[in-house]
Amino acid sequence: MKLVLSIEFINDLYSSGFTIHADGAEHYAVIDYLDNYKILKYDIGSYFINMLDGSPVIFFGVDRYNYEKSYLLGSNNNLIEAPEFLPRSSEGYTNVFFQGYRVFKDRKNRQCIVYNMNSSEEEVKKLPYRIPTLVNRKLYFDNFSSITEVDSQLNERWKLECDDSQSTGFGRSRFFADNLLIYVSFFEEPSSLSPWPGDTVNAVCLDTGKTLWSTTFDDPVMSVMHHSASSQSEAAIYIGTDKHCIVLNAETGKQRLKFASPYNVMDMKPIFLDDGSYQGELRSESRVWTDGHFIYFTGNSGGWSHYGADQLHLYRMDGSYFSGPIQIPPAYRFDAVKQCFHLNGKSYIPVSSASQAFNLVDFGVIIIDPLTLTPESDIELEKGPVREIVHRVHDKKTESYQLQIIADESADNARDDLIRFSEIEIKRIAARFGDQRWTNEEKNRKFNGEIELVITGSDKMKQECHAMLDILVERVHLWAEESEIDAGNRKEPIKVSWQWIEG
Repeated sequence: MKLVLSIEFINDLYSSGFTIHADGAEHYAVIDYLDNYKILKYDIGSYFINMLDGSPVIFFGVDRYNYEKSYLLGSNNNLIEAPEFLPRSSEGYTNVFFQGYRVFKDRKNRQCIVYNMNSSEEEVKKLPYRIPTLVNRKLYFDNFSSITEVDSQLNERWKLECDDSQSTGFGRSRFFADNLLIYVSFFEEPSSLSPWPGDTVNAVCLDTGKTLWSTTFDDPVMSVMHHSASSQSEAAIYIGTDKHCIVLNAETGKQRLKFASPYNVMDMKPIFLDDGSYQGELRSESRVWTDGHFIYFTGNSGGWSHYGADQLHLYRMDGSYFSGPIQIPPAYRFDAVKQCFHLNGKSYIPVSSASQAFNLVDFGVIIIDPLTLTPESDIELEKGPVREIVHRVHDKKTESYQLQIIADESADNARDDLIRFSEIEIKRIAARFGDQRWTNEEKNRKFNGEIELVITGSDKMKQECHAMLDILVERVHLWAEESEIDAGNRKEPIKVSWQWIEG
């Protein structure tokens, strides 16, 4: 297992051939079959990836609502302009194309507008819905408190009332899978000393809008996922509570498997303040996920504590224990709100910073080849180029920092590794020693905001990196401004410069 660091939060992952497309918001990168993180578009602006006509399309523009370019990925990891996709830049995000109509989410009026694609984009009607979604070539609307399906004439076929509650803190409380809608009916925490009530998982047939089954659990539901049918097993719903992993048949709701959570929350005690007031029950807020090879249990940093957020437990598909707890490398944590992926035979678990001070800096993804796992497998942190932080004292009131980094030109991914680790480390310095909105115990009140990047490498390498290093400086300045991170003395902005030493 390998923890590969990413420049920013990973929103989604897509597969194309042997390539994994990492969807961020401020750059475009892929992960190849050797687990190299390659930066393919690195500029100031906004990025969006979407699967259109079976291929990942990369959109780029000045902001997330104004894309100016669209690209496809070529066979040699080169970007090929594809202007034919530009008019569809928001498909799957704000637009869907259905039966000759374009259905557009109007952000201002919080409704959907329908256009006839065969009549010069003339407006047809307005619909009192929020978010259009295509599933198996059928059109559904998510209105937060309900799901509605419409027919080919945009008339309502069925409507289901189901709140999209986030009360337990995990992201996928309602989702489409195969021919099902899966949603959780949550119960809020009681105000008395009585135990926290359980939640209900529901499965709805998309053809009819009728509920196929509902199962209520004794404990709060912390995660739900659907695993498609394979030659070895039927489609299943994997449910994680604070106390158990439960596996249900997706079509019938019949229980197939149940085993105890490794976090042992049965031994946790209710929380009281000093004045004796009840504050709730301690919860692991853990997540259960499977790639079809193993069942993974991770903790979450939310709720009352960071309990289990740095641990990974693995179970075989029959529920027997395989390995754990496996510690994630220091500075990182698991997070139940982030989706896991199984693509091209490997499994990907996004992670983020364990420290609030670095929650705008430290991101990554754990890459797992389930066919090579052993009970002794550990999580190896990607090393990157040799680098060192030098603290520079100018006088009694002024200090700055220098990041010294040696370009590893023997690496297959030398240029991209240099740029990636340089940006990450510079942001870490700013977040660590600068002034910011979050608690920062190492803030240096004499830090004047100046960070100098000093790189040692060949002239050839310098020519390859020059333009990207100039962009890196602009990117960090913009990031610091948007993140409200300033110099530790609270008088100056973050100021980055770079120099190259041939060696």
